[in-house]
Amino acid sequence: MQQPDRLIAAIEAIYASAVDPSRWPSTLEIVTKCFDDVGAILIYGRDDGSFGVIESPSLREVCAEYAQSWSDRDIRAIRARERGYFFKRDIITDRDLLTPEEMETDPFYNDLLRRHGLKYFAAATVSPDPHIEVALSVQRAIGRPEYSEDELQILERLAPHVETSLRLSIHLMDAQSVNAGMGIAMARIGIGVFALDAMGRVVSSNA
Repeated sequence: MQQPDRLIAAIEAIYASAVDPSRWPSTLEIVTKCFDDVGAILIYGRDDGSFGVIESPSLREVCAEYAQSWSDRDIRAIRARERGYFFKRDIITDRDLLTPEEMETDPFYNDLLRRHGLKYFAAATVSPDPHIEVALSVQRAIGRPEYSEDELQILERLAPHVETSLRLSIHLMDAQSVNAGMGIAMARIGIGVFALDAMGRVVSSNA
């Protein structure tokens, strides 16, 4: 598949995930193909200060270990948080956060990533809300070079679509919660109720 076709497939999958968030793992696998990489993740900040991930299936094993033992020791995510990258709409790589010496000695690189055959990453911050830390991150195998400027531009093109998709998901979930609450309230009212749209059409009613 040629690069433009891969981008189109990735963007289509990204928006499909807005209405069905369970599709994100397969969507991340499609994103990965744009870079011929090992895999991709959505990494997000948790309330307790640690980080969680949604991963492409190819990264399931390393992400399971990450969730168990490394989610509060991820030096890349910690540095990105400290420097405010999650909310700057930036594209970042290892060299933006660590020195080559740190990459050689830090346990996150020297233990977790090395054992799973990984090294470099490139991430686009895609936080859909000023209080939610989220980044799209692609993961590179040991032995491959750092990300080129052309590759970072591809990630930069995908980032706004991911952010928009996440924002749409939030709005849809909010709307579903409101509708569910309204349905419960209407069911308890002892009189007949019809809800109309702006054209005067009936969109819902109670029993």
